[in-house]
Amino acid sequence: MTFPDPEAQSTTERDSAAPSDCNTSVAVLVDTIATATATDDQQHALLLLVRRCIDSQERVHLYEANGIQVLSDVVKRGAPFVSQVYAIKCMTWVAFDDYKLSMSDFRELLSSIREAPSEEFISLVDALQHGSEVEKDDAVVLCASIATIAQRDELREIGVVPPVIEMLRNGTNLQKLWAVVALDALACANDENCLVIGREGGFSLLVGLVQVGTDHQRQVAARTLGNLAVYIENSAAIAQEGAVVALVALLRAGDDKQKEWAVYALRHLAGNDDASGVAIVREGGIPPLVALLQSGTTDQKYQAVAMLANLSNDPSRDKQHVVEIVREGAISPLVALVLSGTDEQKSHAANVLGNLAIQNKENGAAIVGEGAISPLVALVQAGTEDQKGKAAYALANIAAYDSATSLAIAQEGAVSPLVALLRAGDDKQKQWAVFALMCLSSNDEHNCAEIARENGIPPLVALLQAGTTGQKYHAVATLANLSNDPSRDKQHVVEIVREGAISPLVALVLSGTDEQKSHAANVLGNLAIQNKENGAAIVGEGAISPLVALVQAGTEDQKGKAAYALANIAAYDSATSLAIAQEGAVSPLVALLRAGDDTQKQWATYVLMRLSSYDEHNCAEIARENGIPPLVALLRTGTVAQKQLAAAALANLACDNAPNRIAIVREGAISPLLRLERTGNDQQKENAVWDRPKDETSAMEEQQCKASLEAAFSYIADLDSNLLADCQLERPGVSTSRSALKPEPGVRTNGAQSSVTAATRQKHQWQQNRRGNPPQLDGAASASVETGAAKPKKKRVRREKLELTYLRDLVETLEGKMAQLKARPAMESNANSSGTSLSRRTADSVNAVTARLALLNGPKTSSVWMSIAERQFKERRRAEEQNQKLRVSLEGQLKLASRLEGILRKRPRDEKVEALAGMKRAKPRDGCTFGLSDDEIFADQLAGIDRVYLEAESVFQDPLFGAQTPSCSKVFVNSDPTEDLGVVFETKANTMMPFDVKVTGNAFWRALAVEWVHKHSYFHEERQGTDDLVARTYALHFKTEQFAADIRGKHTIRRFVSDDRVAIVWKSVMEPIELNGTRFQGLICHQTGCIMLSNLNIPESGPTEPDNNTPPSMRSTALQAYTKMTLELQDDIVDQEQKIGVLTDFVVTSHETTSALCGKMIGDFLVEEDWNANGWLDSLAF
Repeated sequence: MTFPDPEAQSTTERDSAAPSDCNTSVAVLVDTIATATATDDQQHALLLLVRRCIDSQERVHLYEANGIQVLSDVVKRGAPFVSQVYAIKCMTWVAFDDYKLSMSDFRELLSSIREAPSEEFISLVDALQHGSEVEKDDAVVLCASIATIAQRDELREIGVVPPVIEMLRNGTNLQKLWAVVALDALACANDENCLVIGREGGFSLLVGLVQVGTDHQRQVAARTLGNLAVYIENSAAIAQEGAVVALVALLRAGDDKQKEWAVYALRHLAGNDDASGVAIVREGGIPPLVALLQSGTTDQKYQAVAMLANLSNDPSRDKQHVVEIVREGAISPLVALVLSGTDEQKSHAANVLGNLAIQNKENGAAIVGEGAISPLVALVQAGTEDQKGKAAYALANIAAYDSATSLAIAQEGAVSPLVALLRAGDDKQKQWAVFALMCLSSNDEHNCAEIARENGIPPLVALLQAGTTGQKYHAVATLANLSNDPSRDKQHVVEIVREGAISPLVALVLSGTDEQKSHAANVLGNLAIQNKENGAAIVGEGAISPLVALVQAGTEDQKGKAAYALANIAAYDSATSLAIAQEGAVSPLVALLRAGDDTQKQWATYVLMRLSSYDEHNCAEIARENGIPPLVALLRTGTVAQKQLAAAALANLACDNAPNRIAIVREGAISPLLRLERTGNDQQKENAVWDRPKDETSAMEEQQCKASLEAAFSYIADLDSNLLADCQLERPGVSTSRSALKPEPGVRTNGAQSSVTAATRQKHQWQQNRRGNPPQLDGAASASVETGAAKPKKKRVRREKLELTYLRDLVETLEGKMAQLKARPAMESNANSSGTSLSRRTADSVNAVTARLALLNGPKTSSVWMSIAERQFKERRRAEEQNQKLRVSLEGQLKLASRLEGILRKRPRDEKVEALAGMKRAKPRDGCTFGLSDDEIFADQLAGIDRVYLEAESVFQDPLFGAQTPSCSKVFVNSDPTEDLGVVFETKANTMMPFDVKVTGNAFWRALAVEWVHKHSYFHEERQGTDDLVARTYALHFKTEQFAADIRGKHTIRRFVSDDRVAIVWKSVMEPIELNGTRFQGLICHQTGCIMLSNLNIPESGPTEPDNNTPPSMRSTALQAYTKMTLELQDDIVDQEQKIGVLTDFVVTSHETTSALCGKMIGDFLVEEDWNANGWLDSLAF
C-alpha cells in the first residue's frame, strides 16, 4: 500500500487555519469523486467526504447528490485500497445510522474490498507516531476507515493502539474525535483489542470525553464504551472509572443520538456487571429509560427496552430494580411494544414482562390488566423464533402465581401454540413452553383437559426421556398435574401410560434431581390409582426399590410422595404388597409414622394397612418394628383420615394374632377405640370394633378385652361393614385429590343375637374383607347385605343409654372381681366408708362374675387379674371423687346464677331510662380512664389511620374478600396471645353496591363520619372537621329489642379518594359504660377499621351499543370492609371474666342489628347521592 502523498493532504482541516477547500460542499465532493481521472484527486475528495459524513446533517446532502451510488461504484469498480476504505467508511453510516442501505447490500460491498497485507500498514503507524499534525490527522482517519473493514487484529499487532490512545489524551479536538472513532471500530467484536485499549488507559479517557467533550465526541465516546463493555472483563473496570454517572447524565440531557448510545453503553454495563445495574438504579437511570419507551425514537426504544431486560433480570431478593421499573409506569409502554413494536422491540418487551412477573402476583395482574395476554399469545403462535421463546417465558411467569390468570391465558388460546412449540421448538423454547404448560395445568382441570386435547402428552413424555434437566423437571411436574385426573375414565392417565411414561418416570425416581424424584414418585402414585395393571407395570419397571429408598432417606417431600406411590401401588395386589415388604419398606414406613408430617403419616399408615391386609409375615414385621404404638397414637391425635387408616391397620394386626392384640391393649387402644365407636363415623366405628382383641381365653388380659367387646357388641348393632367408607385422603401433588376409598360389601348382625355370636360373625366377615378385594378410590359406599332379620337403625340417644348401662355394669363387675380375687377385707371396708355402696343388683353381678371366674380361671391367672382389677378400681374411685367435686361446683354456680337473676330483676329499669333521657345533651363525666391526653390520643389515631391504610391491601387478600366470593358479613372472636387479654374481635364483609364508586363513597362517608354519631349520641364535640377528615369525642346511647349500650369514646375517621377507589379508614378508643344492664369501669376497647370501595363495570345482558358492538355496562362498586377490636383491662377491674363474657355476647349479638341499622341509613343516603350526582335532586318540585 502507498500512503497518500503529504502534499496531497495539505488541504485537510486544521484547528488554526482551515484549508481553501474546507468549505467545499458535499455535492461538489461527490461530483469530484465520480468524475476525477487522477487517483490522488479522487482519494483526496473521499478523505474530505469521510470527515464531512460523520455529521448526520451533512449526510442529507450526500443522499441528495446521489452519493450512495457514487460511493458504491468506487468500491465495486476496483478503486485503490485507500479509496475503497474511505468509501466503505461513509457507507457504514449510511447503512447503520441512517438505514439507507440494506444489510445485504452493505455486506456485498464489504466483500468487494481486498484485505491488505499487514506490512502495508507500517507507514500508517509511522505517521501516527512521528508525522506532522496534518499527517496525524489523515492517518487517524485512515486508521478508523481500515478498522471498519475488519482487519482489526493486524492493526493491533503492528501497534496502532498506543499512538491512537496518545492522540485521545493530548491531540486536537479533531484528532480526539477521530481517535474515538478509530477505537470504536477497533473494539467492535474484538475482545483482544478491548483488553489492549483498557490496558493503555483508554477507559478513563473515554469517560472524560462523555463528560466534557464536544457533542460528536460525547456521542462516539458513549458508543465506544458500549462496544468495550460487551467484553465482560471490561465492564467492571469501565464502571470503576465513573462511567455510570456520566452516561446517566448523558441519558437525561443529551440529544437523540447521545441518548441512544448512552443507553447502549449502560445496557452492556448492566448486562455484564450486577454492581453497575445497582449503580444505574441508584443514579436515577430508570425514569429516563421508561420515558424513552414512551416517546423515544425507534432506536432509542430498542436500546431502552433491551436495557430494561438486563435490569429487570434482578438477582437480589428484594427485586428493587423490578419495583422501580413498575413504579415508573413501564408496564403500559412495554405492552404497547409487544403489540406494535419492531421485531426486536417485541422480543425484548416480552422478556421484560416475564422478568417483572417472576414471583410477583401483583405485577402479573397489572400486566394482564394492560391487555398483554393476547399479543403474547400471538407471538407464541406466529412470532419470530426469539419472540416465541420470550413470549412463552412471559406467559409462564404471569401464570405461575394466579389461577385466574392461568385461566385467562388458556381462554386466549395459548395451549395450542405452546404445545406446538413443545413439539418443534429449540431447547429454550421447549423449556419455557413446558414451564408455561406446567403453570397452566396447576389446579385447573379445564386447562389440563385442553392440554390433553391438543395432544400435549406425547411431547411431555418425550422430554422425560431426552430433555434437558430443566425440561425434565417441568415436564414431570406437568404430568403430575395431568395425572391427577378427577374424571371417571382417567383418560389422561391412560394416555400417559400409552405413551410409555412409566419407564422414564422410574428412571427419574432412581437417578433424577431431588425435585424430579419427588414429582416422578407423585406421577407414579397417580397412575396406580384404581389401576392394578398400571401398578403391575410400575413394579415391573423396578420402581419398588427406589421408592422405598426415598421413604428411607429422601427429602421430606420425597418421603411423602414415595409413600403415596407405594400406597396406591400396594392397594390392589397381594403380590405387590409382599414385594414392597421384602424390599424393607416396613422399617422406614414406621419411622415416617412416628416423625413425619400429617401427609407423610397418612400415606405411611395407608401402606402399612395394605401390607398388613394380605400377609401374616408383614403383620409380624410391623409389630417387630414397633409399629403398634404410633398407630395407637394416631387413634388419639391423628386427623380423620389418619384415625380411619390407623384403625384399619390395627384391625389387620389384631386379627388372629394374640400377641398383637395384647400389645394393642397395653398401648392404651381401648379408650380411643371406644371414642371412635361413640363419636366417629360409621366406618371408624366398625374399624374400632375389630381393632380390639376378641376371642382369646387362655390369657387374663385377653379375657378382659373380650369382656369389654362382648358388652360393646350389645349396643353396636347398626354398624356398616365397610372397610374404609368415605375416607377422604389428601393426595400429594399440585392439586388436592377428590378421591375417597371405596368400601366392600359387608354383613350386618341380627340385633336379637347374643353379643358373642354377633362378634363371631362380624369377625368372620372381617377376615373375609381382609382377604378380599381391597378398597378403591373415588367410590361411594356400597350397600350392606343383611344376613338376619331386617332391623331399623337405632337412634343415637338409645345407643348412648345402652352404652351407659353397659359401662356401669362393667365397673361394678370389675369391682366385684377385684374384691373376690384379692380377698382384701380392708379394701372392701374403705370402699364402704367412702359413701359409695353397691346396690343389690351390683352384689348379684359380683357373685355371678365370681362364680364364672372360678370356672374359667385357674390359680396361675389370679395374679394377673388382681393387678388389672386393682387398677380399674382406682380409676373408678378417682372418677367418683371428681364427679362429686363437679356436682358441688355446679350447685354453687346455680345458686350464684339464681342470686344474680334476682338482683337484676329488682333493678329500677324505668328510672335508668329516665336518667338516660335526661342526659341527652349532658357532657359525660370527667375522669376518663384512657390514660392519655386528647392531643396524644388524636395524634396516635391519625398516625394509626395511615398504618391501617397501608396494610389494607394485604388484609383484603383474604379469600373472603375475593371477587368471586358471594356477599357476606361475619364476626369472628379469635385468640391472639400478643394482646392483653388474648382475644381479638374481627368483622369481615364483602358485597357489591349497584352505584358508582363516587356515589357510594359519599353515602358511606355521610353515614359513618357524620350522621351516625349525630343521630345516636347524647354528646359529641368536634376536635377537627374537614371534607375528608373528622376527629371527635362522643357519648352514644342506643337501645333495641336485642341489646342496649351506653358507650363513650374518641375516634378519627379519614377518607382517601382516587379516580376509581375510595377508602374510609378509622381508629377509635371506647369505654363501655353499660352493656345489656351490666355496668363497666376500667375496660378500654381499641378499634381500627377500613372500608374499601372499588369501581366495577359489570356487563349487562341488554342490547349492544351501536358504536362499538359491545354490551352496555352497569356502574357498580365492590365493597370490602374489615374491623379489628382489642381489649385493654385496668388492673383494679372486678369480675373480669364475667364482663369480658358480657362484652363478647354483646359484640356477637349486636353485629347483625347494627349492620341492619347502618345499612338502612346508608341505603337512604345512596339514593340521595345518586339523585344529586345525576342532577335529579335539584329538578324535583316540593
